Amino acid sequence: MKKSSWFIFFLILAVSCLDDPDCFRLNNNVVGFAFRVIGSNRADTVRLVMVNVSGTDNFVPDTVTSSVYVPINFTTDSTNVRFTYQDGTTHYLDLRYNLKTQFISEDCGSRYEVSDLLARDTDIDSVRVISSAPNKAAGAINIELLRCPNPRYVGVAFYDMSASNNNTVAFNIKSGSLAVDSIIADYSGEVLYPKASRALFYLPIDPYSNETTFSFYTRGGNPTIPQKLRVTYTTRPQNSFPDLCPEIRRVENLDVTLVDAGLAAADSLGIDEDNEFLNYLTDPPSSNIRLFRCPQTNLAKLVFRQRTATGATTTKDDTIAVKRITSNYAPDRIYAGNRDLSSVTLPVDPDADETIFYIEYTNSSTPTDTVHIRYRRTTSASGIRNCGTITAYTELVGDEGNADNIIVAPTNSTNSDALHNPPTYTNIQVIHEADQ
Repeated sequence: MKKSSWFIFFLILAVSCLDDPDCFRLNNNVVGFAFRVIGSNRADTVRLVMVNVSGTDNFVPDTVTSSVYVPINFTTDSTNVRFTYQDGTTHYLDLRYNLKTQFISEDCGSRYEVSDLLARDTDIDSVRVISSAPNKAAGAINIELLRCPNPRYVGVAFYDMSASNNNTVAFNIKSGSLAVDSIIADYSGEVLYPKASRALFYLPIDPYSNETTFSFYTRGGNPTIPQKLRVTYTTRPQNSFPDLCPEIRRVENLDVTLVDAGLAAADSLGIDEDNEFLNYLTDPPSSNIRLFRCPQTNLAKLVFRQRTATGATTTKDDTIAVKRITSNYAPDRIYAGNRDLSSVTLPVDPDADETIFYIEYTNSSTPTDTVHIRYRRTTSASGIRNCGTITAYTELVGDEGNADNIIVAPTNSTNSDALHNPPTYTNIQVIHEADQ
């Protein structure tokens, strides 16, 4: 019988027993795998494309995970498990186990009991069986799959600063995020994080140099002039596990020697578990560098809405395919290109009392929306080191020339007539007709 036929047979058998709770999940053939790095007690994150299990058709598609649960073949006493990763590499593991069959009842048939799980052969750096009894469902880890350490990634975290109302601190800090079109490392030219928004980026340094410069092409920023971050460090050979692993280059004495003002107003190193500066790379990677940004107060939140019916006054959330959004004051900048959007954050012109945005849609039959807003600017001292003054944007109104489907400072949204940091309140609604 073909392996797919066996799989279908047991699937039908399992479904036929679902009406009887005593027959559900009789077989303990689920093995939990955890990904780890030798010498670290932290979970490793891998990008799995597929997990093949001999004797079945099981697979796990496109998964970023630290663990995976695999049903092994209970028609034999051995299973080959092959892991395929996003970068094209594969690793295998041959499992052996004892298999017993026990008749339960005429309704349930027999159950298969798997025990004494062993790792027989593998090309993985190190394998440790921590529980030899597989499970009836996902949840418990049986086997740790450990790889050799190779610290190459520096963690860069972004934080937003805001003025403090507390006399005991100069300013407040909270985790922020940065939207980028791409990040490029100078030594390789590799495009990192295309069209991504993150609070923490893990960036590969050059282990054969003493510095690496990263160019950040921020979303909505100048497409030809990136914001740069340069990191310096020293390296030395190290091999903490000579019986298992090859020699690596340890990276330490990290320092930030250049950070453009568009990325941060201040920087510092992270702190490790011993409350020391995290000026060395770890594997799995850690947050080594903290970049602190001044409050960006010129961000307006625009949401897309759709009428609930033709001619209706009520609306609902809408998601629409946007070709690009541009503005009158920076026509070369594209704020959102070729994306499905339900909302978007847009920077108004900080040097004028009005801004016009042009929203073009992927569907050519949908006319371009022109959003013309006016506002009042008030400048005051920020009270934050290196941030100088900040501008408040209030009294938002729409231009009289706006189409009827453009609603600026909607009355059904709280605090909509002022810009906020972060932009949590809706300032602009763009309403489209109901689908025909």
